[in-house]
Amino acid sequence: MTMGGRFTLYAALTSLCCTLMLLATLVYQNFEQQKLLWTSVLEARLTGPGHWPSTLHFRNTSLAEQGLGQLAPAHQIVWSLAQHVDGEVLASLPIEKGEGRSPILERSGIDRLATLVSTRGASDLILLPPGQKLSLLPFMDRLVVISVPVFSAIDPLRTDLPYEAYRQQQFDDVQTGARYLSGYIEQGAYVGDLLLATLAASLPAIAWMAAVLSITLLVIHFQTRSLTAPLLHMARVAESIDTEELPKRVDLPPGSDESMVRITAVLNGMVDGMRQMRTKLDGDRSLMELRADSTSRKLDRAQAEVDKTRHQIHRVSYFDPITGLANRRLMLEHLSLLIQIAARERKHLGIALLDISDIRKIQETKGRETADRVLRQLADRLVQAVRASDVISHEPLAQDIARLEGDEFCVVMHGIYETDGAVSATRRLLEVLTEPVRVGREKLSVNSCAGVAIAPLHARNPEELVRAADVALSCARSENPGEVAVFDVDMDKRGSERFWLEADLRAADFDREFYLVYQPQVDPGTGSVLGMEALLRWRQPDRGEVPPVKFIPIAEQTGLMETIGAWVLRKACSDLSSLKEGPSAPPRVSVNISTTQLNSDFVKLVRTAMQDYHIEAGELGLELTESILVESVSGATAHLKTLREELGIHLSIDDFGTGYSSLAYLSKLSLDELKVDRGFVMAMEYDEAAVQLTEAIVAIGKKLDLLVVVEGVETAEQLSAVERMGVTSVQGYYFSKPLTLEQLPDFLAKAGEA
Repeated sequence: MTMGGRFTLYAALTSLCCTLMLLATLVYQNFEQQKLLWTSVLEARLTGPGHWPSTLHFRNTSLAEQGLGQLAPAHQIVWSLAQHVDGEVLASLPIEKGEGRSPILERSGIDRLATLVSTRGASDLILLPPGQKLSLLPFMDRLVVISVPVFSAIDPLRTDLPYEAYRQQQFDDVQTGARYLSGYIEQGAYVGDLLLATLAASLPAIAWMAAVLSITLLVIHFQTRSLTAPLLHMARVAESIDTEELPKRVDLPPGSDESMVRITAVLNGMVDGMRQMRTKLDGDRSLMELRADSTSRKLDRAQAEVDKTRHQIHRVSYFDPITGLANRRLMLEHLSLLIQIAARERKHLGIALLDISDIRKIQETKGRETADRVLRQLADRLVQAVRASDVISHEPLAQDIARLEGDEFCVVMHGIYETDGAVSATRRLLEVLTEPVRVGREKLSVNSCAGVAIAPLHARNPEELVRAADVALSCARSENPGEVAVFDVDMDKRGSERFWLEADLRAADFDREFYLVYQPQVDPGTGSVLGMEALLRWRQPDRGEVPPVKFIPIAEQTGLMETIGAWVLRKACSDLSSLKEGPSAPPRVSVNISTTQLNSDFVKLVRTAMQDYHIEAGELGLELTESILVESVSGATAHLKTLREELGIHLSIDDFGTGYSSLAYLSKLSLDELKVDRGFVMAMEYDEAAVQLTEAIVAIGKKLDLLVVVEGVETAEQLSAVERMGVTSVQGYYFSKPLTLEQLPDFLAKAGEA
């Protein structure tokens, strides 16, 4: 075959391959669009408060079969299936090509909440009727399986809920939205059926491509004949050239025409250019290898830094900086999964809350460092005791032992078969904890007690289980110090601190029982006061001082926070107005607000309070939690803009770094100040990662032109550390404890003199 013929053949094959590739790409895209359309239609039919959540909840097979029949007709569906979240198949509706067992998709992790599209083999899933043969193509008889989760606002595992109560609760929770996974609806169709539909839709494009290919082949044929004739001679010359080395020069025999002379000149120019290019490429290749090695080493170092930072963030977010144990957040997440597993396996799961009652006394008498050393030793004892216990766990996980608060530990007990076993195991833990602790040359004794709660006997979710154990612990503190108390209903009614606190809070006389204290924000360099944070305190007539950590969550959960927040705002404005009449007044007073308060009514409340008490722009600040950024950033933006631009309110994000806020949210919102959580300052003494994270947060605030305030500065070492970071505003006991309104004038006067 001549060179022209080969060129024509190769060009034709190339055009054909390109056309086939384009055709295959078109068919594949149409095929994927068919699946996407199918998935979108099925998701649209299952989204919203339809009958599927109640059908799955009450396992109504007849309604499930009826619903599957209504979902089935589209996209050549060969079967449909409705499955409860616990794995029970409520209905399976084969439509054609025989009946057989349904290919239920296996799910794990985050896949449990997502729509899955899978291609599965059909020979071991669908039993074909006699005489029907599979397609000769191996992929035509495979199944496309789509599984869509169905969500509900009500826990589908609640078997004690009547239908009318279910409908009522569903109506009540319409604002909350779906929170639980009820089950899955699955459908399947043959790849061959979908592919045939795709090919039918692609016929116009196929015809057009065939026409273009034919025209292209004709053009190639005629152009090749006109171009290759002068090159035949040059082809024979090229065949004589050694392919391994470039020739010095290409010469033509005598008698060549002008076109051959030109081709020879071009070929010689190409040979010279290739020789120069080879020399240049050899040098560039060596340089690229050196640069690649350098870049690879930089990437390795960068990846190591990323991994290290990710690990540090995980440690700070999920582990206690003093003891190294899991914190409350990690324990609750872990406990949620364990309760679900125990419910599925019909087993009991217990927790024990252990209270070390003398830690606060040790801290007050021996100092924080000594108290922290005691806590670390007690945590190590607890870990060793749990590992040695056959009743609790042979191989405890890190999340099975947690430090919830300053003097409380939580232990998860897996192998619980009866209440007595849980009590015995907890008593052994108390015996280990109450042994004297040696710190230096001293032996310090601690007292402890414990509260035990068991799921599902006492609760069915992590928060309620911890609350039940806390009620039992409160009973043990008051009635049986040093003993173990197991939660029961009578105990909850008799001694639940939360129950009585809620009742007292609802009946509280705000003006007589509530009062505000103010903690200064100080410039560490000059000692001048930059502002005051208003802190709410409650002096209940029967209980005395109630810590905010106990009554603030109750107020938020019961809807009282808006009323209390309005009182706090007006009280702070009133106090600021009275301070302005004296010789010394703080530049600004800041008030904390919660997520539930930030609305249009609150903006009106702020405007009215400023007018009533003659508060000028810049004199009042509001401190927001990070949850506002995540939960209501769209609504918060407009309200915050009004507060800041129209009323001159100083806006601050409180306890930054402890939530899940995004830097994108910080850039969207109109803010003035960023407050670093005191937990980072406490952790800096023991964890270098906390120092790095604090430096990073300070740098972020400065980049965004925000005033950075560091909370919880209590020692000279902590103050020195934050000053090195360039922080110009700190808050903590090192400068002053929270002061009453009567104590403020003296403090402000002394700060002004300094």
